Amino acid sequence: LLESALETASRSLFQALRFGAALAEDGALAAWGERYRALLERLAREREAAGDSGALRSLLVEMARVRRAEGDLAAAAADLERALGLGGDTGPVLDELDALYATSGDAEARERVLRRRLEAARASSEGARIRAAAQRLAEVLLAGGHLDEGASLLGEALAVGAEPAALVPLLTPVLPAAAGSEALVELLERVGAEPGAEPLRLEALAIRIGRGVADRDEVDEALTLAGRSTERADALLRRYLDGDDLDDEGRAWGLATLGERHLEKGEVAGAVELFQRAAALATADTARGLHLRVAALATDPLQDLGLAARAYEALVERDTADREAWEPLLELYRRAGEHRKLADLIGRVLEVWYDPKELS
Repeated sequence: LLESALETASRSLFQALRFGAALAEDGALAAWGERYRALLERLAREREAAGDSGALRSLLVEMARVRRAEGDLAAAAADLERALGLGGDTGPVLDELDALYATSGDAEARERVLRRRLEAARASSEGARIRAAAQRLAEVLLAGGHLDEGASLLGEALAVGAEPAALVPLLTPVLPAAAGSEALVELLERVGAEPGAEPLRLEALAIRIGRGVADRDEVDEALTLAGRSTERADALLRRYLDGDDLDDEGRAWGLATLGERHLEKGEVAGAVELFQRAAALATADTARGLHLRVAALATDPLQDLGLAARAYEALVERDTADREAWEPLLELYRRAGEHRKLADLIGRVLEVWYDPKELS
Protein backbone atom coordinates (compact mmCIF):
# COMPACT_ATOMS: atom_id res chain seq x y z
CA LEU A 1 0.00 0.00 0.00
CA LEU A 2 2.87 2.34 0.80
CA GLU A 3 4.46 1.68 -2.59
CA SER A 4 1.13 2.20 -4.30
CA ALA A 5 0.61 5.52 -2.55
CA LEU A 6 4.17 6.55 -3.33
CA GLU A 7 3.68 5.68 -6.98
CA THR A 8 0.44 7.69 -7.16
CA ALA A 9 1.98 10.71 -5.49
CA SER A 10 5.14 10.52 -7.59
CA ARG A 11 3.17 10.22 -10.79
CA SER A 12 1.11 13.30 -9.93
CA LEU A 13 4.19 15.31 -9.11
CA PHE A 14 6.00 14.19 -12.20
CA GLN A 15 3.03 15.11 -14.35
CA ALA A 16 3.45 18.62 -12.97
CA LEU A 17 7.06 18.51 -14.06
CA ARG A 18 6.15 17.42 -17.56
CA PHE A 19 3.65 20.21 -17.99
CA GLY A 20 5.66 23.24 -17.09
CA ALA A 21 8.02 22.88 -14.12
CA ALA A 22 11.76 22.67 -14.83
CA LEU A 23 13.71 19.97 -12.99
CA ALA A 24 16.73 22.19 -12.54
CA GLU A 25 14.67 24.97 -10.97
CA ASP A 26 12.81 22.99 -8.31
CA GLY A 27 14.83 20.62 -6.14
CA ALA A 28 11.82 19.05 -4.47
CA LEU A 29 10.13 18.18 -7.71
CA ALA A 30 13.43 16.94 -9.13
CA ALA A 31 13.82 14.62 -6.19
CA TRP A 32 10.34 13.23 -6.65
CA GLY A 33 11.09 12.76 -10.34
CA GLU A 34 14.17 10.72 -9.54
CA ARG A 35 12.21 8.60 -7.07
CA TYR A 36 9.50 8.03 -9.66
CA ARG A 37 12.05 6.91 -12.25
CA ALA A 38 13.74 4.61 -9.72
CA LEU A 39 10.39 3.08 -8.89
CA LEU A 40 9.66 2.46 -12.57
CA GLU A 41 13.06 0.85 -13.06
CA ARG A 42 12.54 -1.48 -10.06
CA LEU A 43 9.07 -2.46 -11.21
CA ALA A 44 10.39 -3.08 -14.72
CA ARG A 45 13.06 -5.45 -13.37
CA GLU A 46 10.43 -7.33 -11.41
CA ARG A 47 8.07 -7.66 -14.40
CA GLU A 48 10.93 -8.80 -16.60
CA ALA A 49 11.92 -11.44 -14.07
CA ALA A 50 8.31 -12.59 -13.89
CA GLY A 51 8.08 -12.83 -17.68
CA ASP A 52 5.23 -10.31 -17.80
CA SER A 53 6.02 -8.69 -21.14
CA GLY A 54 2.81 -6.69 -21.29
CA ALA A 55 3.44 -4.93 -17.98
CA LEU A 56 7.12 -4.51 -18.81
CA ARG A 57 6.22 -2.85 -22.11
CA SER A 58 3.93 -0.37 -20.35
CA LEU A 59 6.61 0.43 -17.77
CA LEU A 60 9.23 1.00 -20.46
CA VAL A 61 6.92 3.39 -22.28
CA GLU A 62 6.38 5.35 -19.05
CA MET A 63 10.12 5.35 -18.34
CA ALA A 64 10.70 6.74 -21.83
CA ARG A 65 8.23 9.51 -21.14
CA VAL A 66 10.14 10.40 -17.97
CA ARG A 67 13.47 10.48 -19.77
CA ARG A 68 12.01 12.52 -22.62
CA ALA A 69 10.64 15.06 -20.14
CA GLU A 70 14.11 15.27 -18.62
CA GLY A 71 15.59 15.89 -22.07
CA ASP A 72 17.41 12.56 -22.40
CA LEU A 73 16.05 11.63 -25.84
CA ALA A 74 18.64 8.92 -26.49
CA ALA A 75 17.74 7.03 -23.31
CA ALA A 76 14.04 7.49 -24.06
CA ALA A 77 14.54 6.03 -27.55
CA ALA A 78 16.42 3.06 -26.07
CA ASP A 79 13.55 2.31 -23.67
CA LEU A 80 10.99 2.51 -26.45
CA GLU A 81 13.00 0.38 -28.86
CA ARG A 82 13.29 -2.21 -26.09
CA ALA A 83 9.53 -2.06 -25.55
CA LEU A 84 8.97 -2.47 -29.28
CA GLY A 85 11.05 -5.64 -29.26
CA LEU A 86 8.70 -7.24 -26.77
CA GLY A 87 5.94 -7.54 -29.38
CA GLY A 88 2.30 -7.59 -28.38
CA ASP A 89 0.32 -4.37 -28.65
CA THR A 90 2.99 -2.15 -30.21
CA GLY A 91 0.61 0.65 -31.22
CA PRO A 92 1.28 2.92 -28.22
CA VAL A 93 5.02 2.22 -28.47
CA LEU A 94 5.12 3.18 -32.14
CA ASP A 95 3.16 6.35 -31.42
CA GLU A 96 5.69 7.32 -28.74
CA LEU A 97 8.64 6.54 -31.00
CA ASP A 98 7.12 8.55 -33.84
CA ALA A 99 6.72 11.58 -31.60
CA LEU A 100 10.21 11.13 -30.15
CA TYR A 101 11.98 10.87 -33.51
CA ALA A 102 9.93 13.78 -34.86
CA THR A 103 11.27 15.83 -31.94
CA SER A 104 14.86 14.64 -32.33
CA GLY A 105 14.82 15.12 -36.12
CA ASP A 106 15.96 11.57 -36.87
CA ALA A 107 14.11 11.18 -40.17
CA GLU A 108 15.57 7.76 -40.97
CA ALA A 109 14.53 6.28 -37.61
CA ARG A 110 11.11 7.89 -37.88
CA GLU A 111 10.59 6.45 -41.36
CA ARG A 112 11.46 2.97 -40.03
CA VAL A 113 8.96 3.34 -37.21
CA LEU A 114 6.22 4.62 -39.48
CA ARG A 115 6.74 1.76 -41.93
CA ARG A 116 6.25 -0.69 -39.10
CA ARG A 117 3.19 1.23 -37.97
CA LEU A 118 1.74 0.97 -41.49
CA GLU A 119 2.46 -2.77 -41.62
CA ALA A 120 0.55 -3.24 -38.39
CA ALA A 121 -2.33 -1.13 -39.67
CA ARG A 122 -2.54 -3.12 -42.90
CA ALA A 123 -2.54 -6.36 -40.94
CA SER A 124 -5.51 -5.11 -38.94
CA SER A 125 -7.48 -4.30 -42.12
CA GLU A 126 -8.92 -1.29 -40.28
CA GLY A 127 -9.45 1.56 -42.72
CA ALA A 128 -9.01 4.32 -40.16
CA ARG A 129 -5.66 2.91 -38.96
CA ILE A 130 -4.39 2.38 -42.49
CA ARG A 131 -5.46 5.87 -43.47
CA ALA A 132 -3.68 7.53 -40.55
CA ALA A 133 -0.51 5.47 -40.91
CA ALA A 134 -0.29 5.94 -44.67
CA GLN A 135 -0.74 9.70 -44.42
CA ARG A 136 1.87 10.01 -41.66
CA LEU A 137 4.47 8.00 -43.58
CA ALA A 138 3.65 9.80 -46.83
CA GLU A 139 4.29 13.15 -45.16
CA VAL A 140 7.77 12.03 -44.09
CA LEU A 141 8.58 10.52 -47.50
CA LEU A 142 7.40 13.57 -49.43
CA ALA A 143 9.46 15.85 -47.21
CA GLY A 144 12.47 13.64 -47.92
CA GLY A 145 11.98 13.85 -51.69
CA HIS A 146 10.53 10.35 -52.16
CA LEU A 147 7.68 11.68 -54.26
CA ASP A 148 6.52 8.52 -56.05
CA GLU A 149 6.19 6.42 -52.91
CA GLY A 150 4.68 9.29 -50.97
CA ALA A 151 2.07 9.81 -53.68
CA SER A 152 1.33 6.09 -53.78
CA LEU A 153 0.69 6.03 -50.03
CA LEU A 154 -1.66 9.00 -50.24
CA GLY A 155 -3.49 7.16 -53.00
CA GLU A 156 -3.82 4.23 -50.60
CA ALA A 157 -5.18 6.58 -47.95
CA LEU A 158 -7.80 7.86 -50.39
CA ALA A 159 -8.78 4.29 -51.20
CA VAL A 160 -9.67 3.65 -47.55
CA GLY A 161 -11.68 6.82 -47.06
CA ALA A 162 -9.28 9.73 -46.58
CA GLU A 163 -10.86 13.08 -47.31
CA PRO A 164 -9.13 14.78 -50.28
CA ALA A 165 -9.11 18.07 -48.37
CA ALA A 166 -7.00 16.43 -45.65
CA LEU A 167 -4.26 15.75 -48.20
CA VAL A 168 -3.94 19.35 -49.36
CA PRO A 169 -1.57 20.40 -46.52
CA LEU A 170 0.61 17.36 -47.23
CA LEU A 171 0.86 18.02 -50.96
CA THR A 172 1.19 21.80 -50.98
CA PRO A 173 4.85 21.90 -49.80
CA VAL A 174 6.00 19.59 -52.62
CA LEU A 175 4.23 21.37 -55.49
CA PRO A 176 7.46 22.98 -56.81
CA ALA A 177 8.95 19.50 -57.35
CA ALA A 178 5.77 17.76 -58.50
CA ALA A 179 6.66 17.69 -62.20
CA GLY A 180 9.39 15.14 -61.43
CA SER A 181 6.90 12.48 -60.35
CA GLU A 182 4.22 11.12 -62.64
CA ALA A 183 2.49 9.45 -59.69
CA LEU A 184 2.35 12.77 -57.87
CA VAL A 185 1.00 14.59 -60.91
CA GLU A 186 -1.79 12.02 -61.23
CA LEU A 187 -2.58 12.42 -57.54
CA LEU A 188 -2.69 16.20 -57.88
CA GLU A 189 -5.20 15.84 -60.72
CA ARG A 190 -7.29 13.45 -58.64
CA VAL A 191 -7.28 15.44 -55.41
CA GLY A 192 -7.42 18.80 -57.19
CA ALA A 193 -10.77 17.93 -58.71
CA GLU A 194 -12.33 18.16 -55.25
CA PRO A 195 -13.82 21.41 -53.87
CA GLY A 196 -11.26 23.36 -51.85
CA ALA A 197 -8.26 21.79 -53.57
CA GLU A 198 -8.09 24.15 -56.56
CA PRO A 199 -4.38 25.06 -56.03
CA LEU A 200 -3.47 21.40 -56.57
CA ARG A 201 -5.58 21.20 -59.71
CA LEU A 202 -3.90 24.36 -61.02
CA GLU A 203 -0.44 22.89 -60.44
CA ALA A 204 -1.40 19.67 -62.20
CA LEU A 205 -2.68 21.65 -65.18
CA ALA A 206 0.45 23.83 -65.18
CA ILE A 207 2.58 20.70 -65.41
CA ARG A 208 0.50 19.38 -68.31
CA ILE A 209 0.82 22.74 -70.06
CA GLY A 210 4.58 22.71 -69.54
CA ARG A 211 4.79 19.23 -71.04
CA GLY A 212 2.81 20.32 -74.07
CA VAL A 213 0.01 17.80 -73.52
CA ALA A 214 -2.76 20.12 -72.27
CA ASP A 215 -5.68 20.84 -74.58
CA ARG A 216 -7.35 24.22 -74.90
CA ASP A 217 -10.07 23.39 -72.38
CA GLU A 218 -7.41 22.54 -69.80
CA VAL A 219 -5.49 25.73 -70.52
CA ASP A 220 -8.67 27.75 -70.21
CA GLU A 221 -9.44 26.05 -66.89
CA ALA A 222 -5.93 26.83 -65.67
CA LEU A 223 -6.39 30.48 -66.60
CA THR A 224 -9.62 30.60 -64.63
CA LEU A 225 -8.02 29.00 -61.59
CA ALA A 226 -4.99 31.28 -61.78
CA GLY A 227 -7.16 34.36 -62.12
CA ARG A 228 -7.32 35.91 -65.54
CA SER A 229 -5.75 39.16 -64.37
CA THR A 230 -2.69 37.58 -62.75
CA GLU A 231 0.86 37.22 -63.99
CA ARG A 232 0.57 33.47 -63.35
CA ALA A 233 -2.12 33.22 -65.99
CA ASP A 234 0.05 35.09 -68.51
CA ALA A 235 2.96 32.78 -67.76
CA LEU A 236 0.78 29.71 -68.32
CA LEU A 237 -0.40 31.05 -71.66
CA ARG A 238 3.15 31.78 -72.79
CA ARG A 239 4.24 28.32 -71.70
CA TYR A 240 1.41 26.87 -73.77
CA LEU A 241 2.53 28.92 -76.78
CA ASP A 242 6.10 27.68 -76.37
CA GLY A 243 4.99 24.11 -77.04
CA ASP A 244 6.88 22.56 -79.95
CA ASP A 245 3.97 20.37 -81.06
CA LEU A 246 1.33 23.10 -81.03
CA ASP A 247 -0.60 23.28 -84.31
CA ASP A 248 -1.53 26.53 -86.06
CA GLU A 249 -5.08 26.49 -84.76
CA GLY A 250 -3.93 26.00 -81.18
CA ARG A 251 -1.27 28.68 -81.49
CA ALA A 252 -3.80 31.10 -82.99
CA TRP A 253 -6.14 30.47 -80.05
CA GLY A 254 -3.32 31.04 -77.58
CA LEU A 255 -2.21 34.28 -79.23
CA ALA A 256 -5.76 35.59 -79.40
CA THR A 257 -6.39 34.68 -75.76
CA LEU A 258 -3.20 36.42 -74.72
CA GLY A 259 -4.33 39.41 -76.79
CA GLU A 260 -7.60 39.53 -74.87
CA ARG A 261 -5.64 39.58 -71.62
CA HIS A 262 -3.56 42.52 -72.88
CA LEU A 263 -6.76 44.28 -73.80
CA GLU A 264 -8.20 43.72 -70.32
CA LYS A 265 -5.15 45.47 -68.92
CA GLY A 266 -5.51 48.39 -71.31
CA GLU A 267 -2.53 47.38 -73.45
CA VAL A 268 -4.29 47.97 -76.76
CA ALA A 269 -1.23 48.11 -79.03
CA GLY A 270 0.07 44.83 -77.62
CA ALA A 271 -3.33 43.24 -78.04
CA VAL A 272 -3.57 44.34 -81.67
CA GLU A 273 -0.13 42.90 -82.46
CA LEU A 274 -1.15 39.54 -80.94
CA PHE A 275 -4.48 39.54 -82.82
CA GLN A 276 -2.57 40.09 -86.06
CA ARG A 277 -0.25 37.19 -85.37
CA ALA A 278 -3.22 35.01 -84.49
CA ALA A 279 -5.08 35.97 -87.67
CA ALA A 280 -2.13 34.84 -89.80
CA LEU A 281 -2.48 31.31 -88.38
CA ALA A 282 -6.20 30.97 -87.80
CA THR A 283 -8.88 29.35 -89.91
CA ALA A 284 -10.77 31.65 -92.29
CA ASP A 285 -13.75 32.29 -90.01
CA THR A 286 -11.60 32.92 -86.96
CA ALA A 287 -9.19 35.11 -88.93
CA ARG A 288 -12.08 37.24 -90.17
CA GLY A 289 -13.17 38.01 -86.64
CA LEU A 290 -9.60 38.85 -85.64
CA HIS A 291 -9.09 41.20 -88.61
CA LEU A 292 -12.33 43.00 -87.73
CA ARG A 293 -11.11 43.29 -84.15
CA VAL A 294 -7.78 44.73 -85.28
CA ALA A 295 -9.48 47.20 -87.59
CA ALA A 296 -11.90 48.39 -84.90
CA LEU A 297 -9.13 48.89 -82.32
CA ALA A 298 -6.85 50.55 -84.83
CA THR A 299 -9.60 53.02 -85.65
CA ASP A 300 -10.40 53.75 -82.04
CA PRO A 301 -8.61 54.13 -79.69
CA LEU A 302 -5.31 53.79 -81.59
CA GLN A 303 -6.33 56.23 -84.34
CA ASP A 304 -4.10 54.32 -86.76
CA LEU A 305 -6.23 54.55 -89.90
CA GLY A 306 -3.55 52.95 -92.05
CA LEU A 307 -3.52 49.83 -89.87
CA ALA A 308 -7.30 49.73 -89.86
CA ALA A 309 -7.37 50.00 -93.65
CA ARG A 310 -4.88 47.15 -94.04
CA ALA A 311 -7.01 44.91 -91.82
CA TYR A 312 -10.14 45.63 -93.83
CA GLU A 313 -8.21 45.20 -97.10
CA ALA A 314 -7.16 41.73 -96.04
CA LEU A 315 -10.81 40.82 -95.61
CA VAL A 316 -11.85 42.35 -98.92
CA GLU A 317 -9.14 40.37 -100.69
CA ARG A 318 -10.67 37.21 -99.27
CA ASP A 319 -14.26 38.20 -99.99
CA THR A 320 -15.15 41.38 -101.82
CA ALA A 321 -18.79 40.90 -100.84
CA ASP A 322 -17.99 41.15 -97.13
CA ARG A 323 -19.95 44.27 -96.28
CA GLU A 324 -18.50 44.49 -92.75
CA ALA A 325 -15.13 45.00 -94.44
CA TRP A 326 -15.74 47.06 -97.57
CA GLU A 327 -18.20 49.50 -96.05
CA PRO A 328 -15.90 50.86 -93.29
CA LEU A 329 -12.97 50.66 -95.75
CA LEU A 330 -14.77 53.02 -98.11
CA GLU A 331 -15.13 55.47 -95.24
CA LEU A 332 -11.46 55.16 -94.35
CA TYR A 333 -10.41 55.86 -97.96
CA ARG A 334 -12.72 58.86 -98.03
CA ARG A 335 -11.30 60.26 -94.79
CA ALA A 336 -7.73 59.68 -95.96
CA GLY A 337 -8.32 61.27 -99.35
CA GLU A 338 -7.41 58.02 -101.15
CA HIS A 339 -9.62 58.80 -104.18
CA ARG A 340 -8.09 56.23 -106.52
CA LYS A 341 -8.44 53.44 -103.97
CA LEU A 342 -11.94 54.63 -103.18
CA ALA A 343 -12.99 54.49 -106.84
CA ASP A 344 -11.36 51.10 -107.38
CA LEU A 345 -13.11 49.61 -104.32
CA ILE A 346 -16.47 51.04 -105.37
CA GLY A 347 -16.04 49.41 -108.76
CA ARG A 348 -15.18 46.03 -107.26
CA VAL A 349 -18.12 46.14 -104.89
CA LEU A 350 -20.54 47.09 -107.67
CA GLU A 351 -19.35 44.15 -109.74
CA VAL A 352 -20.12 41.79 -106.89
CA TRP A 353 -23.36 43.28 -105.68
CA TYR A 354 -24.97 44.22 -108.98
CA ASP A 355 -25.40 42.51 -112.34
CA PRO A 356 -23.00 44.18 -114.83
CA LYS A 357 -25.85 44.28 -117.38
CA GLU A 358 -27.85 46.45 -115.00
CA LEU A 359 -24.91 48.89 -114.78
CA SER A 360 -24.48 49.25 -118.56
